[in-house]
Amino acid sequence: MPRLAIITSGSEERPLLRAPEGSDVEVVRIPMRVPGFARNPYDRFFVALGHIDAAERAVADGCDAIFIDTFADYGMAEIRAAVPVPVIGAGESGIVAASANGTRDFSIVTVWPLSMNYLYKERLDNSPGGNRCLRVEHVLPEAELQKAGTDAFVKSRMERHESDIIDLLAARVQQVADESGVGTILLGCTCMAPVGPAIQERVNVEVIEGTRNGLAVAFATLATPRLGEFNVSTRRGTVPFIVDAWLQHGVVPEFHPDECELCVSLASDEEIAASIA
Repeated sequence: MPRLAIITSGSEERPLLRAPEGSDVEVVRIPMRVPGFARNPYDRFFVALGHIDAAERAVADGCDAIFIDTFADYGMAEIRAAVPVPVIGAGESGIVAASANGTRDFSIVTVWPLSMNYLYKERLDNSPGGNRCLRVEHVLPEAELQKAGTDAFVKSRMERHESDIIDLLAARVQQVADESGVGTILLGCTCMAPVGPAIQERVNVEVIEGTRNGLAVAFATLATPRLGEFNVSTRRGTVPFIVDAWLQHGVVPEFHPDECELCVSLASDEEIAASIA
């Protein structure tokens, strides 16, 4: 039976994604040993390291494909060079779908504030079709991140399917589509998966949600015969060794399951806007 490994933040808190009815794929969750926040490029390095470690352990455990269930696709290029199996990222596959393989324009709407802009730029710059993105709309202010770990945090509200947050996001999706003149909006975080279908029901444009789309791509990939050989690094297996040593020294980053590794925080929206102008 083929095995699909899913790597995601807060993995112990999220429901396990299932294979389509009739599929013989076994879906397994690979816990993150060193989760963290990509507050800046330095911190992002450690987040990527945690994803690479999880991917290498997944393959060692017999998994036949990797699905990175985060829009930023942390460590994907390195993972693809380290494991001899297909690696699918929610961000990359969502961009490919939204751009119709690079043939149409689209925009992104995300709940996360402007401080995460560097991650979206990186993913768009490194994904096929990313040049067709006309706009990235950051819906919530920086202050939202201060609510992490509380019932008022946006992730908690989306998981509860609260109508006011769904209405807000749907209105912004429609507004961005109208203003940028696109017929497709890509949701900019896999944490928006719980409200993706409800947003789609409220708007008259196509909405692509990264987790569902990426998972479909992963299942389709497993069903397709592999062509050629994977050019894996001769240093394969080194990252898990590094993480083992790191953990043996008691260096375990603090991480709250209601936060995701995208979360960063600066003083104000004005400061963020000035920093990327």
